[in-house]
Order: sequence, then C-alpha cells, then structure tokens
Amino acid sequence: VKVRAVAEAYAWNFHYPGPDGVFGLVDHHLYSGTNPVGLDMEDPNAADDFVSRNELVIPLAKQVVITITSKDVIHNLALVPMRISHDATPGTTTTIWFKPTKMSDPDGWDIICGQLCGPGHALMKAKLHVRTPDAYGEWFKENSPAPAAAPAPASAAPVESAAL
Repeated sequence: VKVRAVAEAYAWNFHYPGPDGVFGLVDHHLYSGTNPVGLDMEDPNAADDFVSRNELVIPLAKQVVITITSKDVIHNLALVPMRISHDATPGTTTTIWFKPTKMSDPDGWDIICGQLCGPGHALMKAKLHVRTPDAYGEWFKENSPAPAAAPAPASAAPVESAAL
C-alpha cells in the first residue's frame, strides 16, 4: 500500500493512488485550498487518486510505504502505535515503510506532529485506522472516485430516402 503524507499547518493530507496503483503527478505550485496535495489534474494518472484529510487508513499485515513531505514548515509524522516517526520537510520527500501487526480500536489511534511546528501545533492531530484487508478494501473502494463513464457510442442517424 502506497500513500503520500503532505503536512501543512495544522493538518495531514493523505494522498492515495486510485485503483490503478499509480500516483498522479504533483507540483507544489498547484497547492490550493481545494488541492491540498498539488495534484496535476491534467495527468491521466491523477483521475482516480483521492485525498483523506487527517485520516490514514491502512490494512493489517500488508507492507505500507508512506512518502512524506511538508508544504510550509518542518512537521513530524508520528505513528506512535507503529513505533515510527519521521520529519516532513518542505521541498524534500522522505519515505518510511512498515507492516502493521495489530488492529487499531474502532476510534483509531492518534497521529501527532512530533515537531513543534507553530502556535497551532497542539491542534495538528489525525487518526490512524488499521483495518482488516477486506475492510480496508471496502474503505478504499468507497473513497476512490467513480471511473469516468465512457462516452456512449454515437447512434447512426436515420437515412432519409431521397425522392426520385
């Protein structure tokens, strides 16, 4: 399972590739209130990507790879129940990988920013949910954008008979 974690004051944006498993291109110039991960919507691989704000959902007993970056200041993605944390630094990406070995409780576990990142630091919380692979698959399907409908084939126009 691949995820991009993009930190900002004072939230975590978790970017998932869609069912194709390929991330769309991102560009920091495209960050906005409606595009928190800078996804380039001109890229065909971006069409099925989705973003979960302040909620990281991963499957139990599956390899998880999280690429981490920040939009503004140094943050720290701290997944305390997984005993892992790493800095999120603007302009750079780092990667962590792990395999969850225990389920979260139904309310999930807190994800905190382990770096003093500003006056709203204490408010920078998210949730980590470790689900069974089947429950993760259902969540992933529910959150993936519906595939674009294929255009309907053009129907042939009736041919008018020419008067002789």
